[in-house]
Amino acid sequence: MTTGLWAKRLGSTCVVALMGMTGISLSFVDAHADILGLRTGKHPEKTRLVVELSYPDTPSVVFEEDPTRVTLELANSPLNAVVNEQQLRNMAVGVVKKVELVPGDDKATRLTLQFRQPARLVHQFTLPPNANPYHRLVLDFSTADAGEWAALVGHKAVVEQKGHEVASLPHHHSSAVAANGHAVDQVEPSLPTNEAPVAILSEDDKAKENEVFPDRTTTEQAPRQLVMDDRVANDDGYIPAGDNFGDAYFSSLADEPTDEGVSVEFSGYVEGEFRYFYQSSNLPGVKKVHGSLAAEPSLEVLWNEGKTQFIATAFGRVDFRDNERSHVDLREFKLVHVWDNLTVTAGVDSVFWGVTESHHLVDILNQDDLLEDIDQEDKLGQPMISAAYQTEFGVFSAYVMTYFRQKEYAGLKGRPRLAMEVDTDQTIYESNDEEWHVDWAARWSHVIGNVDVGLYHFRGTNRDLTFVAGFDGLTPVLIPRYATIGQTGLDVQATIGALLVKGEAIYQTGDVEKFFAGVGGFEYTFYGLGGGESDLGILLEYLYDERGENGFSPFEDDIFAGLRWTANDVDDTTLLVGGIFDLDSKSKLVNVEASRRFGNYWKVSLDARLFLTMGAGDPLFPFNRDDFLQLRVARYF
Repeated sequence: MTTGLWAKRLGSTCVVALMGMTGISLSFVDAHADILGLRTGKHPEKTRLVVELSYPDTPSVVFEEDPTRVTLELANSPLNAVVNEQQLRNMAVGVVKKVELVPGDDKATRLTLQFRQPARLVHQFTLPPNANPYHRLVLDFSTADAGEWAALVGHKAVVEQKGHEVASLPHHHSSAVAANGHAVDQVEPSLPTNEAPVAILSEDDKAKENEVFPDRTTTEQAPRQLVMDDRVANDDGYIPAGDNFGDAYFSSLADEPTDEGVSVEFSGYVEGEFRYFYQSSNLPGVKKVHGSLAAEPSLEVLWNEGKTQFIATAFGRVDFRDNERSHVDLREFKLVHVWDNLTVTAGVDSVFWGVTESHHLVDILNQDDLLEDIDQEDKLGQPMISAAYQTEFGVFSAYVMTYFRQKEYAGLKGRPRLAMEVDTDQTIYESNDEEWHVDWAARWSHVIGNVDVGLYHFRGTNRDLTFVAGFDGLTPVLIPRYATIGQTGLDVQATIGALLVKGEAIYQTGDVEKFFAGVGGFEYTFYGLGGGESDLGILLEYLYDERGENGFSPFEDDIFAGLRWTANDVDDTTLLVGGIFDLDSKSKLVNVEASRRFGNYWKVSLDARLFLTMGAGDPLFPFNRDDFLQLRVARYF
């Protein structure tokens, strides 16, 4: 960060503190507040916009039609950040379809968010500097029905600060919140009484608020000059609400570019994990209590006016019970460069595809990290070269993968584990090139109205496997076998108000078998549950595999049902309960995932995995006594 910019921020912070100590109220309506950064983030029930400012400022927020959009006018905040078209495209997440940024005169900036569908402003609040030397203006948007949208069009958002309560102004006022926390009333046309209120958080709650956690798995995205929030982008810049069965992590904000135009960001977390298995195992030497420590540091360097980016993310875990679970992996080690609409990435990368909650059939590029969890949400880094080209007809992407990563399994003292040890030293490959077989994939993705669609074809070594019985000396073992396949996949999600309709399907071919598999269903969200701030989502999906019980997949004729509750508080409290029920064997797999932040840097997650009434022929039967409760406490930096 430049010395001048630090001096400006330090000076402004001292002036504000001095005015507060002397009891002087200060309104920044006429102050000069540089815009230092922008970012958007997709949450399960909302899309968040964060504007970083050198001084506090409050925009006028006007909802408009043709196209459906909201315009934010910051009359006293000139843009002081480098923006290119790729960065604005990457900000199109969640309900935001397109972002336009128009610098005005020396003291004005207009930001327009074009929506995929009608949306309402559900929260607006400001955050003072804490670990970061700038103010943050935060606005949360969620989908709106026709009545709510009609009430909003042409009017400004209504906000008010009332002590420690969340409140709305009478419908004949709108207000700007000054730096002293008092509302500055601005008379506006009277609004209908059914207008959705806009919430403002108390100062105590603001002190807790921090930037939201991005997903562990980064997806195919161009480098960012303006730091973006969580669940940033896949190849079409949008990750649906259903993709949050996995954990998340905190990313610190990027440093401002230096005089040489280089921005460096270091972030990550350290974590302690405790697992308790309810039942004693039938296998010898396996205990009920397991503990481990993990860390995931990440380095990001940005230069060349934001067109070039280097990212390195490592992960490591030390397990005190199972040596096989102690492992280190390079999740990302990649160089990214942008030429207008073309983005090229080379190195080790993590790319996610999929829209459904229960099972990601189409997600094939990265191997599962089963040492972390069996829910297939954690992925190993994959060496690859990729290119993505964005057109008005969608994003066209190509991938070449140069080395195959095989699955790793828990050791003899680990849990959950298979009945026999897996000997990866004897792995069998169908290809003579073994792990050095060159895999490739091509994908097209596009947003058509309220529908997100992706279509791809993959050719290479199957990420799933079969087992062959063998021996390691005189000890019986399971030997992995990986076939060479072709796979065509389709993922679709339609957003209809509070309803998400989603599906994934694949058709796989190989020398041994050809088959079709699919998963589809819906998620419906009840917003403002019981008149409060929390939301409740209902999820229902059907999973099908035409191989039936002859296949290796445990999900051949199953129903998934779940509930997702989001408190919408500053501590980001969430709860997800879901179960997959086999319609043939009556086996049940139940997942419970809860998380909450504590302060600016801590997150606590409590998960449960239950394997209930597993039939002897079910692929998950070896885990029938491995129900466990998992507690994770993470410190982010």
